Amino acid sequence: MERQKEKSSSLPPAQVRYSPETLSKVVELASRIQMDTRETLTAEEVEAIGKEVGLDAIFVRQAMEEFIREHQAAGTRTRIAKATMWKSISAGWWAAGWTVPFILITATHGDLGAPLFFLGWAIYIGGGMLLTAWTKVFEARAEPSRSTLTRLSRSDLLAMLFALQRLLEGQRQRRAFLSVDVVGSSEMKSEANELEAEYSFQQFHRWLEGIVAKHGGQIHSVAGDGAMCMFPDDSEAVKAALELQKEIAQFNATQNLLSVPFRIRCGVSAGNVPVANETNIGQIHSHVLDRAAILQKRAKPGSIVVGGEVAGAALMLLGEVSPLTDPPNGQPAFEWIPEGEKFSGPM
Repeated sequence: MERQKEKSSSLPPAQVRYSPETLSKVVELASRIQMDTRETLTAEEVEAIGKEVGLDAIFVRQAMEEFIREHQAAGTRTRIAKATMWKSISAGWWAAGWTVPFILITATHGDLGAPLFFLGWAIYIGGGMLLTAWTKVFEARAEPSRSTLTRLSRSDLLAMLFALQRLLEGQRQRRAFLSVDVVGSSEMKSEANELEAEYSFQQFHRWLEGIVAKHGGQIHSVAGDGAMCMFPDDSEAVKAALELQKEIAQFNATQNLLSVPFRIRCGVSAGNVPVANETNIGQIHSHVLDRAAILQKRAKPGSIVVGGEVAGAALMLLGEVSPLTDPPNGQPAFEWIPEGEKFSGPM
């Protein structure tokens, strides 16, 4: 089993697309196959078990095809090496033919000369033909064959799933998320001139996108009342949140045409999410991202609420933070409030 695991250690990441729940489903599929009493299973049988745990049949089929191709490629490399070896031996045998006349001339002295002469040539030619034929057999075997899904042994399937599990876990990287919300945005629009409201919110979006980009983040779900943003590390997410809260007054003074000022609240979370380097935030579905939105809803206008996992960066960059007395889901959370801030109006 260990040998099989080592041989099946990679499946191309480019062909694997999954939600955060997929990893647990793969583990559940492996558990069910491990408990299955059948020694071999067809692709259809594996897909049926995968369906029971919520895995898409196409996902299972692609994983099996990649596994088979990987094993066939390894087998092909071994057969090519053997074919090359026998080809070299055959070429060496025929290349040594120039020595045969000298050997035969020496061997033809005496009564056994003629029989030895013919025996030597027979061995030389027959051996060469045999080596040539043997080389062709190995060369034919070395030709790559098309992958076909028939039956796979239970141990092969488990090796495949262990490899897939390692791949999914390996693609999880730490990211920080910032959820931004405009407090009372609906009332702001309804009570203002339509053109002025449209212009002001467009300016707000541009201003928000500029600050997020400045800190290496990408923005998603831009709506009238806020956005969800992703950053490469905790510090940049906290810095962006702090700059937003500190610069919102300047934005209101220079770009907001409405009589009501923009007020925002921010929530920051961080954790390992299943992403590749090119993954867009819109492709991520994770409780880490959802937690940023939950923390943002607990923030007061003008404040920042961070999860306990971001507390280190928050303390360094924000200074004084206070723990929430009733944090969401019982997980530690901390709030930063600007000095001298007074809260009133809608939360």
